[in-house]
Amino acid sequence: MLLHEIILIAIGLSLEIFAIVVCKGAVFSKIRKKALFELIAIFAAWQLVTVTIGNLLVDVLDLTITSANEKGKLLLQILSIIIFGGIAVRMLFEAHKNEDIIESREDSIKVNNILQISAIVGLNGLVAGVGFGFMETSMIKQLIILVGVSVLAVITGIYVGYNYGYRPKTRGYLLGGLILLITDIVLSIRYFN
Repeated sequence: MLLHEIILIAIGLSLEIFAIVVCKGAVFSKIRKKALFELIAIFAAWQLVTVTIGNLLVDVLDLTITSANEKGKLLLQILSIIIFGGIAVRMLFEAHKNEDIIESREDSIKVNNILQISAIVGLNGLVAGVGFGFMETSMIKQLIILVGVSVLAVITGIYVGYNYGYRPKTRGYLLGGLILLITDIVLSIRYFN
């Protein structure tokens, strides 16, 4: 997988983090550095752990041996494209759902609540890690890019939510889903042309 494809997938995945964190920023009366760093630590750690586990699952299952022949390699690439397409469709569905949120001030971070929410993002990270593993993408590149983009998504999401309320979350899901879908189409054209 090419570097720009990894970056686009990382941005698409991180826009879900952005959408979630926008809702947290919307309820802050003041952005406290401690709360911001807690959110960064939780989401970055989840991305790091889950993507690593996804990659390691591919290694444990020894599916890279299957990729030694052309049919096996093609199958893994198809599975990877299905994985990224599935994440894109789920994010587009979340954007379409556009459920309202009741805003009430809450300046502290409830770690248990954030861990539950980040578990959903972690599931995407796990599945994306498997997809990256199927494409035999460098795990170091994935992790550096995903964690970096996730940190930016948290910071941006907090400030956007704080300044504009929770409404930009729908745009985050929509943009993330579209980026993943377009990247998926580009991958399909490149691998199957």
